[in-house]
Amino acid sequence: MPIAIDFFEDSDEHVSHLTKAPEDKMTKTRHRIFEIFDSAEEARGALATKSAILQTNTGDPQSWSLRQLAASQSAGIVHVKFKKAEVSSADTVREFSSDLSEFAGSLANGSRVLLDLEGLREFGAEPIAELENFGQKLRAKGSRFVLCNLNQLVEASFFPSRSQ
Repeated sequence: MPIAIDFFEDSDEHVSHLTKAPEDKMTKTRHRIFEIFDSAEEARGALATKSAILQTNTGDPQSWSLRQLAASQSAGIVHVKFKKAEVSSADTVREFSSDLSEFAGSLANGSRVLLDLEGLREFGAEPIAELENFGQKLRAKGSRFVLCNLNQLVEASFFPSRSQ
């Protein structure tokens, strides 16, 4: 019988939930808004549900190149990576916001999006707010998105109460 270990952290602003399932060693951190996985492979596995696999578009792979983001679609999952290591200055946050808006508009209903934060060194409250807006737009289209590969500094931006 599988055993799950749950850890809860409550604060006025955030609730997090970390679940470790020993049978598949998948680590998932639940943010009050985002699903966060340790690796891209784990995130892909979470997005690859049976019903999603049945609905996978088998057409040609698609790719996007925006100012801050690069994305490609393979096996029905859109994998998004950051082009720069920081999203912190007013200019990069504006570009990031514009990229997310443009990108959300170009995605089909029911898309599955993996936002890979590997290599990202700095990420603050403003970009997180932009991700929240992006997530709302995707949910309105029946789409799902998850995050992965957050280093300690970036993760601290998502969970500011942990760094106290």
